[in-house]
Amino acid sequence: RGQVAHVDLPEAVWAEHGEHLLRRLAGRLPMDVRVWRVAEAPAHFNARFSAIWRRYAYRVSDHPGGVDPLRRGHVLWHNWPLDLDAMNAAARELLGEHDFAAYCKKREGATTIRTLRELRWERHADGVLEATVLADAFCHNMVRSLVGAMLFVGDGHRTPEWPG
Repeated sequence: RGQVAHVDLPEAVWAEHGEHLLRRLAGRLPMDVRVWRVAEAPAHFNARFSAIWRRYAYRVSDHPGGVDPLRRGHVLWHNWPLDLDAMNAAARELLGEHDFAAYCKKREGATTIRTLRELRWERHADGVLEATVLADAFCHNMVRSLVGAMLFVGDGHRTPEWPG
């Protein structure tokens, strides 16, 4: 949710078609992709490189019966009870600027130094745990790896100090 994208259009095309663009995109895009708003961006704006932060939400269920079938594509099932406090304790140790090489798939010429601004877990009323992960940027597979480390802590296989 909240994904920002951009496309470079000639000024004449934007002037003529801009007000109809949203409806036209809705008619052309697959049903699982929606655009909610279009606007002119500042010159030289790039959705990928102009972003100053990114946020992910990762959902996990530790319910012994599994995940609600209607949410199975959006919630990971973890077959062990999870300790929310231990996971949040582990998460706090990872905040700030660090080299996250242990949590990233290495890419030639890319840095693994990132600033993790927020990593916290909460359990919703339906029992699903949700991680909020906010950083200046993420390495490839970084969020999935961070969540995996937190799950090892939450289920008691590792101490809260281990991920750091």
